[in-house]
Amino acid sequence: MKFELHDFFKEKLTKEELKSLLKRVGLSATDVLRRKDKMYKELQLDTKKYSDDELIELIVMNPGLLLRPIIVRGNKAVIANKEEIVEEFCKRG
Repeated sequence: MKFELHDFFKEKLTKEELKSLLKRVGLSATDVLRRKDKMYKELQLDTKKYSDDELIELIVMNPGLLLRPIIVRGNKAVIANKEEIVEEFCKRG
């Protein structure tokens, strides 16, 4: 089974790529925010209301806000931050 590795810090995602990735993962921009990232607090993402498009723009500009790692295979993707998620994703074939 082959997986693609993408370093979001070296090659930032475009808005279109991030939107596609969110669709594959089945989550909103709010769902994939790394709440422990320092930019999360600096941008007041815990208190201010942002639209999905605004959050996507912020994630593209600050890739540290994106939960990771993300495994992509075909039209499906998962946030692989737990071993059991990776195992289940790999089993699905």
